[in-house]
Amino acid sequence: MCGLRERRLVKEIRNQFDLNAKEVIFSALAIESILKDQITDFFVGDSVKIPLFRDSIISTEQFSFAFAVKVFESILSETNIMSEKDAKVFAEILMKIMQYRNAVTHGRLVQEGEKTFLFYHRAKPQRDEINDEYWKKVEERFKHAHEILDSAVQKLEVRGKNIE
Repeated sequence: MCGLRERRLVKEIRNQFDLNAKEVIFSALAIESILKDQITDFFVGDSVKIPLFRDSIISTEQFSFAFAVKVFESILSETNIMSEKDAKVFAEILMKIMQYRNAVTHGRLVQEGEKTFLFYHRAKPQRDEINDEYWKKVEERFKHAHEILDSAVQKLEVRGKNIE
């Protein structure tokens, strides 16, 4: 009987992990999309050229999430939307989000007794215990990133209207 209960628990943990991982992936994609849209709006004033810019630059493999973060950080610093220090902190939060996305996408979930671990590689092998604290920290980082991003987007939009 104990084996059946353990298997059910493992299945329940796996199902919850899969649901949370989907949220991480989709939320990271949403942030990446917003970054790329803002970069496009910043660099391309002619709406006729936007599809060409997106197809030939923004949508390429070379224009990764990490690269979009660096470009957006530069835009924030250059436009004084954020101080250079705040832009760097924001970029660090976004890079952590990218790491979460990569970990849940490419990592391996392992049950060790009553604990569950996510094994993944980031410069060297990593192992995170997956529990409520882990998901709470992930959720807080995403929420913080969205708050900062929303504020930055609003300021960029106001700046753009003032330039026109």
